[in-house]
Amino acid sequence: MPNIYIDEDTIIGMAWNGDYKLARDENTDLHFTYPKEGFPLWLDSFVIVNDAPNLENAHKFINFMLRPEMAKQVSFGIGHSTANLAAVKLMPKKLQDDPIANPDAKTMRRGEIQLDLDDKTRRIYEKYWERLKINN
Repeated sequence: MPNIYIDEDTIIGMAWNGDYKLARDENTDLHFTYPKEGFPLWLDSFVIVNDAPNLENAHKFINFMLRPEMAKQVSFGIGHSTANLAAVKLMPKKLQDDPIANPDAKTMRRGEIQLDLDDKTRRIYEKYWERLKINN
């Protein structure tokens, strides 16, 4: 999360929940909310390219990272939640119940997976993004 939030150089902005958690460790006056209008859902994924030179080790690495204890450590390290339910069960109760790190089903229903934009829609976004950047 940019220091502008930690240092309170701005009073509002967009942040991923994990970045917020790490920033809040430095500034407890920060607050986070999931917008009632909705928000983007995202996930990190492990993938193996088709022509991976060492397929067996790639599978071993993924299996290692999916172990509940490892998924828990990664979650703590980067501040983001995990979809690994066995890892969540290893976390302190306070974190399991944290509505920012682990939003409830009602909150999650407001989220939406972002899809690639078609060219026409992308041009519209680019047009208005440019206007926003130049304050026009």
